[in-house]
Amino acid sequence: MSDSHYTPKSKLGKWFNDRLPLLTLANHLTDYPTPKNLNYWWTFGGILTFCLITQIITGLVLAMHYIADTKLAFASVEHIMRDVNYGWLIRYVHANGASMFFLAVYIHIFRALFYGSYKSPREIIWIIGIIIYLLMMAAAFMGYVLPWGQMSYWGATVITNLFSAIPFIGEGITTWLWGGYSVDNPTLTRFYALHYLIPFLILGLVVLHIWALHVPGNNNPIGIEIKKPSNDTVPFHPYIVIKDAFALLLFLLIFAFFVFYSPNILGHADNYIEANPLVTPAHIVPEWYLLPFYAILRSIPDKLMGVIAMFAAILILAALPWLDTSKVRSAIFRPLYKQFYWILVIDVLILGYVGAMPAEGLYLLVARVATAYYFIHFLVILPVLGWKEKTNPVPLSISEPVLAGSAMPTRSPAEDKIESNYNNSIKEKDSNSINTLRLIKSAIKDKEISLRGKQDSLTDSDILSLLQSSVKQRKDSIEAFEKANRNDLIENELNEIKVIEKFLPKQMDEDETTLIIKNIIQENNYTSLKEMGALMKIIKKKYTGKIDMGLVGKIAKSLLGN
Repeated sequence: MSDSHYTPKSKLGKWFNDRLPLLTLANHLTDYPTPKNLNYWWTFGGILTFCLITQIITGLVLAMHYIADTKLAFASVEHIMRDVNYGWLIRYVHANGASMFFLAVYIHIFRALFYGSYKSPREIIWIIGIIIYLLMMAAAFMGYVLPWGQMSYWGATVITNLFSAIPFIGEGITTWLWGGYSVDNPTLTRFYALHYLIPFLILGLVVLHIWALHVPGNNNPIGIEIKKPSNDTVPFHPYIVIKDAFALLLFLLIFAFFVFYSPNILGHADNYIEANPLVTPAHIVPEWYLLPFYAILRSIPDKLMGVIAMFAAILILAALPWLDTSKVRSAIFRPLYKQFYWILVIDVLILGYVGAMPAEGLYLLVARVATAYYFIHFLVILPVLGWKEKTNPVPLSISEPVLAGSAMPTRSPAEDKIESNYNNSIKEKDSNSINTLRLIKSAIKDKEISLRGKQDSLTDSDILSLLQSSVKQRKDSIEAFEKANRNDLIENELNEIKVIEKFLPKQMDEDETTLIIKNIIQENNYTSLKEMGALMKIIKKKYTGKIDMGLVGKIAKSLLGN
């Protein structure tokens, strides 16, 4: 059942759904057609939602006991740890939850990079995701300042000082951020307010992120577009829900290990010393999830250029849909890209390592080389690969890689004609024909799979029937779009119909149909409506696809009835 056909059965349900369609939305979320080949890397979307909700709930409880004052902040954190019922647990869940949040988001991002989930038509989904990532970094940095330990204070001092590098307005921005001439009480108050606010902004953007996802649908490991619903999809509930729940359970085991057995391993010991503006720590470092960008910042000698490079390293990800010029999404079918992808992963890990080390000697040299490669990967390698890389053949459907080698041995002339036109469309770079014929070929493949074991191959009649059904589906879609005033979507459906109708025989008009029916009646001596079934069977066998069976029924009924 699709959400468009869902109607509550009870009167109360109908009344409520007409005014606030939450029931329809809930049905959509459970019935939502999802590619059946999604692997466990796709479960991190649900895990991230769990992490966000956890951070908001634990953050609200901590906010009830925290005091945003430089003289009391450190003591209030200790009060939470020692005197508040389960305060230690709530704080450790919140602090380690931030690390788990970033771990999940990095896996989520690199999954998208591997399978090409940022490519058309999912650019908006990707850009919203990058905005969420930026806000996460801002919230995490401000949250790190709140305990008012040594690393909190000096981290805030170092990072906010970066804004002073901006020409003309930098000093003013820095003073505004501080609320004075150094990091002090006004700074802490502002960071506390923003740290409280940003998660709710993130929550709103997550809703938009998921909403945008439901327009084109999920990408999949193969990286091909699928028609929904089809043999390539399954309902979100229970199939994907159970899979996500199992992955979340495993994730929670890792989460629990850090909370209960190593709650401080991901932090810095200096942050258990109260902030002292007169004592500078030997080595100032941010949290582990910010280290790659910190390494990029320090690798460039010029302060302003370092700041630009640090922000550019994040913002360049937003331009990725246009920097990657390849038409193939998944790295599974891109042998060269796959190699460069793993080089990028190693490069980011190296940046993270050197970001935690002193910016001197060999560490500084390695950081500069790794920074250079990071930008070369996105600005040079990706665009060039799209033009030069020879990709492997992409399957027509999700089922094809699984069932390869067991395909039907022969192809009908109609299927050969479709294949020939498809190849010509690729040569002519006719994107509309390519996309439409790819969908038709996928539908043919699904039909072959459904008939496997029943017949050796598809007949021309099977292909014609499938094409007619495809035209009807698109005409139904046009009617639905007209009712919804979605004229922007109608043109695409009309173009697809034009492509499909090239493979359909020209249908006979009413006079030709009448003549054929009269001849069959005379040849077989049909005299009453009892022979109607036999007549229709003959016509269907001889003239499938060439004649309108609805019109045949009307004419035959008229002739035999008289």
